[in-house]
Amino acid sequence: MSSRQPFHSLLTSQQAGILCNDARFQRFAAEACDCQGRQFNESAAAQFVRTYCKIESRRQLDSDSAAKQKFQILRTEFDCWTGKIASQPCSFWHADTLSCGRPGGCHYDQKTRRCE
Repeated sequence: MSSRQPFHSLLTSQQAGILCNDARFQRFAAEACDCQGRQFNESAAAQFVRTYCKIESRRQLDSDSAAKQKFQILRTEFDCWTGKIASQPCSFWHADTLSCGRPGGCHYDQKTRRCE
């Protein structure tokens, strides 16, 4: 009998593949691309990950440290979006006090230093 590996122990490219097949992640990706009310398919979600991480292939997530870091930020944002983890202070750089580069956008509250 084979045992399943925990998600966090999989290669980053494998994690990306699993997420791209997840209907919730497909909705998250669609919203991040200003397609509210729509849902991407696996192919569109994969393209979103490649574009966001600035890579040609998800396999690059295993060897490109900058892309891997971007994917980890994306996973954190997705986990916040689903409610799996509490909303965190935005990890994206704020060019002003109104918005950031966070997928789906946000409003940055300078007083609390949190995105809403």
